Amino acid sequence: ACIVAQTYFRMRHHFHVNGYILEGCWTFSILLESVTMLPQAVLIHRKRFRGQEVEPFVLRYTVLIWLYRAFYILNWIYRSYFEE
Repeated sequence: ACIVAQTYFRMRHHFHVNGYILEGCWTFSILLESVTMLPQAVLIHRKRFRGQEVEPFVLRYTVLIWLYRAFYILNWIYRSYFEE
């Protein structure tokens, strides 16, 4: 419920200040993507904790998605310091 409320107010702020619908949709998609990876990580952790085997494809996919997000964050940090 808190995530939905935060997303609503953040999108409302973008619409009010900028007036750009695409900016609000982009913000929502970034937030949604970060939240949707958490259940996958929890599932992998639970299966490994119980001693069950995790399918290699699922494990590789999840690791690659997390690496993508990490490099994405590093890109934004770099751009915030070196671009105007």
